[in-house]
Amino acid sequence: MFMYKEMTLKLNIYERMISYCYFIAFFFAIYAPATMGSTLGTENFRIIVRGLFFLLGGIVAIFCGYYGKLKLSISKLIICLWPFVYLIYVRTWTYNGAIIGGTSFAILASLFAIQNDNICTKVFILSKYLMIVISIVGIVCFVMYFVGIGKGFSKVHYYAAYDNMYYINYKISFLVKNPLYTRLCGLFNEPGWMGTFLAFYLCADDLNLKKKTNWLFTIAGILTFSLAFVFIIAIYYLGRYVKTYKQKTIFVVVALLYFFVLPQAHTGIRSVDYILSRMVFSEGRLIGDNRTTAQFDAVFKSFLQSENLLFGMGGGYSDRIKGVLSIKDNILDYGVMGVCFLYVPLFGAIWHRIRLNYRAKLYLICIMVSMYQRPMIYELSNFVIMLAGISYIVNFNKELGKTNEMSNKES
Repeated sequence: MFMYKEMTLKLNIYERMISYCYFIAFFFAIYAPATMGSTLGTENFRIIVRGLFFLLGGIVAIFCGYYGKLKLSISKLIICLWPFVYLIYVRTWTYNGAIIGGTSFAILASLFAIQNDNICTKVFILSKYLMIVISIVGIVCFVMYFVGIGKGFSKVHYYAAYDNMYYINYKISFLVKNPLYTRLCGLFNEPGWMGTFLAFYLCADDLNLKKKTNWLFTIAGILTFSLAFVFIIAIYYLGRYVKTYKQKTIFVVVALLYFFVLPQAHTGIRSVDYILSRMVFSEGRLIGDNRTTAQFDAVFKSFLQSENLLFGMGGGYSDRIKGVLSIKDNILDYGVMGVCFLYVPLFGAIWHRIRLNYRAKLYLICIMVSMYQRPMIYELSNFVIMLAGISYIVNFNKELGKTNEMSNKES
C-alpha cells in the first residue's frame, strides 16, 4: 500500500471545480479509445468525448467568470493566446484543405494557461494519482501476461499501418505485442507516450527515489521499453546532478558503457534484447529512432533543398506518409519559419515566466527535447503536463522555502 501525500494547497470552491474539470479532460485526452484513429474505440465514442471537451471548456469559462481573480502578464497572455494562434495557422495553411487541430483543445488549453499556480499544481497532483493507478494496474497486467496467468484479455489490431502488431487489451490496461517484444501502454495508445509522461513526472519530482511512487513510475517506465523515457531522464539528470569532476567522470563512464557495451549485451529475453539493439548508433543515427520511415526521409531530404523550406508544404502534407511522428513532419508541413512562429513565442513566454527557477527551466528543456519524437505540445494532455508540471515545481520551491524559514526560526 502506497502512503502518498503531496503539498497542501489552499483552493476555493471555484478553483477546485476548475481543477477537477481539467483532471477529467486530461484523463480522456490520454485515454486510448478516445484518441484519433485508435482501434480500441469507436468513432461514436470519440464524438461523445469531443462534446465533453466543449462542455468542460464552457464550465471552466463560467467558473473563471465567477472566480474573477485572473492576473494576466504579457508572457501569460502570449501563452494563453498561442493555442488559438496555432489553430488558426494550421487551419489556414493547409495542403488540399486538410482539417488540422481541435477547437475544444484550443479552448481548454488557453483557459488553462490563465489559471494560477495552485490550480495547475492541483491538476498535476490529480494526474499523478491517476498515473499511480495506471502504473500499478499496468505492471500487474504485464506480469500476468508475461508469466501466462489468466486469459482476461482480447487481441486488437494496432493501427492499420502495422500488420504484425496488436494490443493485448485487458480493458483496464493495454500492452502492445509483436513477434519481438511486449511493451506496456497503460491506458495510453502507445508505449512511448506513457514512457514520456512517466519521465516527466519523475523529472518534476527531481528524480527523488525516496518516494515509493517514483520507484513505481521507474518500473512502469522500464516496461514501456521507451527510449524517450531513458533520454528525458538522462537529460534532466545531466543538467541537475552532474556538476563535480567525480560526477562528470561517472557520467562519462556510464555513457561509454551505453555506447559500446550495453548494446552488445544479450540477455536471451527478446523484449530486452530488442530495446538494447535500438540503443546502437550507426552512421550518425540512433537505430532506435523509428519516428520516421525511409520513404519520409527521402521526401524530407528533397524538401530541404526546395523553395518550400521556409513555409513548408501545408498542414496535412506529411499525413500522406504513414507511420511518421516527429518534429520533422511539422517542418515538412509548415517549414522552418512556420515551426518557429508556432513554437518559439510559446516557449519564450514560458521561459520568461520561470527564468529564475532552474528546476522549472530544466523541466521545460525536457519537454522541448521530447518534441523531437512527439511534436504535439498543443494537444491538451501535453499542454497541461507542461504548465502543470512547472507550477508544481514552482509551488514545491515555495513550500521548501517556508519549511526552511520555519526551521531557521525554531533554531
